[in-house]
Amino acid sequence: MPKIIIISLIIFAFTLIYTPDLTARQNDDLLYRKVRVTLVPGLSTNGINASQYNAKYSLNIIAGYHGGLEGYEVGIVNINRKFARGFQFGGLNLTGGDMAGLQIASLVNHAEHDISGLQLSGFANFAGAELGGLQLSGFANYAGTELSGLQAAGFMNYAGTNLDGLQAAGFMNYAGINTSGNISGLQASGFANIAGGSIEGLQAAGFAVIARKNSEGLQMSGFANIAGGQMEGVFLSGFSNITGSSFEGIAITGSANISARTMEGVMISGALNVAPRSAEGVMITGGLNYSDTMEGVQIAGLANIARKAEGVQIGFLNYAREFEGVPVGIISYYGNGRKNIDIWVTDGGFTHLGLKLGTRHIYNMVSAGYNPTITDRDVWALGWTFGVYDTLDEAWGNPRLSNYFHHSDFSVYHINDGEWTDEMNTRFTYRYMLGRELNRGFSIYGGPSLNLQISEVDGSSDYTWYSIVDGTRKGREIRAWIGFSLGFQVFGH
Repeated sequence: MPKIIIISLIIFAFTLIYTPDLTARQNDDLLYRKVRVTLVPGLSTNGINASQYNAKYSLNIIAGYHGGLEGYEVGIVNINRKFARGFQFGGLNLTGGDMAGLQIASLVNHAEHDISGLQLSGFANFAGAELGGLQLSGFANYAGTELSGLQAAGFMNYAGTNLDGLQAAGFMNYAGINTSGNISGLQASGFANIAGGSIEGLQAAGFAVIARKNSEGLQMSGFANIAGGQMEGVFLSGFSNITGSSFEGIAITGSANISARTMEGVMISGALNVAPRSAEGVMITGGLNYSDTMEGVQIAGLANIARKAEGVQIGFLNYAREFEGVPVGIISYYGNGRKNIDIWVTDGGFTHLGLKLGTRHIYNMVSAGYNPTITDRDVWALGWTFGVYDTLDEAWGNPRLSNYFHHSDFSVYHINDGEWTDEMNTRFTYRYMLGRELNRGFSIYGGPSLNLQISEVDGSSDYTWYSIVDGTRKGREIRAWIGFSLGFQVFGH
């Protein structure tokens, strides 16, 4: 009690000293007094009318409620009804209007309108309108409209419309409560970065990066990058990259890249790449690539699918209604491509049956073969072939040779001796064949072949009647020879 009485007397003394200055000047409809001291609202050098005064020096021993501040203020609770221009230090700083300068609070800094400067608090910083400067807090930062500068918080940063600068939070960054909210700069958080409008810059999050409109720049996420509009730039995620419109740039994810319309650039995923309208560039996945139209390169561990494609498709299964380019796959089926059945015999006694698919000029073939000349056991082979085909009028420039053709191909065969053979028992064969189309849908061909056989199986020398090279290395028998093939194919191409 004696302390309160002493403080009250000090405040009363200040009131007497500065009474002549009460109407010395007026600022923003506020009276001005250079110095003020307040114990609690109502007990101050400005009396019960403290909310009508502005000052340069302000001391709030417990709490003060004033009209404005142009200068310096210290207290446990500092409240200014209209504005604060300068320095505030306390447990709680509240300003009903703009704040320009520096606010430091152990708990909360609050400005109803714009902030130009620095807010530093142990818990939260609040700017009702635009923030131009810096907000640092242990929990959360809030800017009601635009943020130009830096927000750093232990939990969350919020900008009501646009972000031009940096947001760093332990949990979430959010910018843009409506479709005009844009981000230009950097967002980094442990959980999510969200933009109500567009993103231009860098976003890094442990969970998700989300833009309701467009995204441009670099995004990194442990889970997903999502844009309601276009994506343009580099996008890295542990799970998926998704855009509601078009994609242009590089997208790398552990699971899926999905663009609702078009893709231009590079998509790399562990499972799925999808561009329902068109794709131009490179699509690489461990699972499936899909696009309505594709121009470029598709590489898939499982399947490449397109309605119309031009370029290169590499996968277990390649499919398109129309395709021009290079197919590499176990099955490459095209509506405008070849669909042949081949039967041929080799110098070693194998008879092969193959399904030849692909384009007119480039084909893949899967085949199965059996060697009836080896009578003491069943010897059979499974093979895959990549080949190139041309008619001789095109290859040699002679129109009279339009019914003649040549094709060269490379094959890999796994030979099984009796049951399925786990040991290496492989033959590599290159063939150069000349042929003639006798009528549409039936052709015959023949020519030399160059063969290399590497085997760990006893009796593999029975697969050929002679060899040019015959040796053993690291327990493997190596044989090479020049042979021949004779065969025919049916159906058109």
